Amino acid sequence: MKRLQSTQDETLDTCDGLPFRTIMDCSADAILVANRQGQYQYANAAACELFGYESSELEQLGIRDLARPEDLEAHVATFQSLEVGQGQLLEIVLRCKDGTDVHVELNTVVLPSGHVYGSCRDVTPRKR
Repeated sequence: MKRLQSTQDETLDTCDGLPFRTIMDCSADAILVANRQGQYQYANAAACELFGYESSELEQLGIRDLARPEDLEAHVATFQSLEVGQGQLLEIVLRCKDGTDVHVELNTVVLPSGHVYGSCRDVTPRKR
């Protein structure tokens, strides 16, 4: 995991002695962290499995790359409207590497560093 800097310029790499990487990598939910330009800086194993990309591939992509063309404008507007400390919970459709669509419940929050944390849960079965 790339270390994210807090506003106090401290590295955020532990939580009660546990490395954040361990916590995030073990999450059953897909976790993506993007910079304020929307480029992914981190993707956990669940995100790789859900979207069909390797971690190194996702870290070369951004929010625009997982959006369906018809949803791109709305996704970008939502992303740009987020403010530090503010979060949103919404259901959106994202596009996987193989071109299939996945319905996700997306929980986002802007971290003090300005990075955007997103946790995705596949809700596609509920949509059928």
